[in-house]
Amino acid sequence: MSNINHLSEVIVTDTTYTDISISETKTQSITPDISTWIGHSPLINASGCMCATNNMLDELKAGDPAGICTKSCTLDPRMGNPEPRYWEHEDGMMTLNSMGLPNLGVDYYLDYFKTRDNEYDGWRCMSLAVLGPLDDMTRMLKKIIQPGSPIDAVEFNLSCPNLEGKEILAYDKPALKKILADLEGECQFLIARAHANAYELDIDANGSYTPPQFGIKLPPYWQVSDYREIAQMINPMMFSFIHTINSVPNALVIDYDREETVIHPKLGFGGLGGEIIKPIALANVRGFYLAFQELGGTWKNIKIIGCGGVSHGQDVFEMILAGADAVSVGSQLMIEGAGCIARINEELTDIMHRKGYHSLDDFRGRLKVRAADTD
Repeated sequence: MSNINHLSEVIVTDTTYTDISISETKTQSITPDISTWIGHSPLINASGCMCATNNMLDELKAGDPAGICTKSCTLDPRMGNPEPRYWEHEDGMMTLNSMGLPNLGVDYYLDYFKTRDNEYDGWRCMSLAVLGPLDDMTRMLKKIIQPGSPIDAVEFNLSCPNLEGKEILAYDKPALKKILADLEGECQFLIARAHANAYELDIDANGSYTPPQFGIKLPPYWQVSDYREIAQMINPMMFSFIHTINSVPNALVIDYDREETVIHPKLGFGGLGGEIIKPIALANVRGFYLAFQELGGTWKNIKIIGCGGVSHGQDVFEMILAGADAVSVGSQLMIEGAGCIARINEELTDIMHRKGYHSLDDFRGRLKVRAADTD
């Protein structure tokens, strides 16, 4: 199981920082509020980054993110694809991976939350890989949806691009709709059972049970119609957040000198990450934000977690300006360590201070479209 200690999956990052153009505003005396629905800041880790083992999760937690998300896990431990399966450009501009969802199994990560992070008061998210039969998902969910569970959220990963012989589930719209409906049905049944068990156990004064939030990890989409179709699909359902994007699928990088691919699995094809994909991530965040807004009064306030090319405060600012409610950090955690969380938050706070924003709500989603030239 030694490979488990070298997990790195679907990580998106931006390792080059360009000074943001900041308008001169009157200096504010009050420190901007960067809290979100998740916690004291907008930042969590992207699943697959610094979350594969107990020690990694401890190190991540020490960086004080608003939430921590586990490795996308399966019912049983999984080794993933053969090495070499991860490559990073020498200047950090892009990464390529075909990890294949290596993980230590759902019990391992659930046990961590139950036994090793009792003092952590942040958002606890379990990422579940949707790739086996529904029975496997039910067995995993049974372990999570029960009275006394420490889990605040469950993220269904429907977007891994690196599974041999398997297509990305979220690109098949009819299949996606059926999978989500099946998952919703299982969750609702288990929630009802947990409510009944909580009443019998009299867990609190009302014998009540608070279920976790449920969300979806999505791949990059390319058409405006995709954003609208997915938004309309999930809005009537119980899912309360989306996490966009996963790595850009089926990229190929060639080692010019050796005349070969830089990774082995899937004939060298892998998921592209790094600063090079940030424009795609921003487009997906903005596309879904606008699609949700189009739903008007029927919109159920589904939250957006933006992911892709995040390594500095400017990147977080741009994600929120495009419409994100929270932001995840991937490769930068691997490059810099958990200390990057405090640095990024400090940079974001400084940007808001200099622009005169008091809270993230002051600019969330308020991206302006550049006016047409008037020659």
